[in-house]
Amino acid sequence: MIGILSTSRSDWGLLLPVKKALEAMNVETRVYGPVRAEGDVPSDIARTMGLNMIEHASFQPRPRLVLCLGDRHELFSIVTCAFLNGIPIAHMHGGEKTAGSYDDIWRTGISTMATIHFPATELSLKRLMDIGIKDNLHMVGAIGADGLKKRKRQTNNSEALLMLYPQTRGEYINPAFMALS
Repeated sequence: MIGILSTSRSDWGLLLPVKKALEAMNVETRVYGPVRAEGDVPSDIARTMGLNMIEHASFQPRPRLVLCLGDRHELFSIVTCAFLNGIPIAHMHGGEKTAGSYDDIWRTGISTMATIHFPATELSLKRLMDIGIKDNLHMVGAIGADGLKKRKRQTNNSEALLMLYPQTRGEYINPAFMALS
């Protein structure tokens, strides 16, 4: 059985086609989700991480491998439990960079604990190698791109939505925010 770690609707939309593909190959899957505390100040984040570590401490039922995507603190705490239980971890989208965000810390930690890596770009692959990850690197591209291609075939709409995430730490100001103001 392969465990799929999902922490939100945003990663679930990307992981669902992977889950369906695995099941089409007769691979049993089980989705593991997070426990959340209310709020987003550092003490709330720490409480959420602690709750997730308690919830997933023994990782039952035990998967042969866990597959995860991204960089959230909830994911980091669940991946830590898998790592401590000796469960191999496959990480998608490692090596990415988010300036002014805690996400880089979580993503790097997840990548460091992972045994199989699926970076989306050559630059992400290089970043993983720069932090000492040399084995089991498989650049597969951004899995969301397949969904965009499918959606483009379904509509004649030529508009696009650009999403910019606010910083979560430090003094960094995204130049894109400045260009929009």
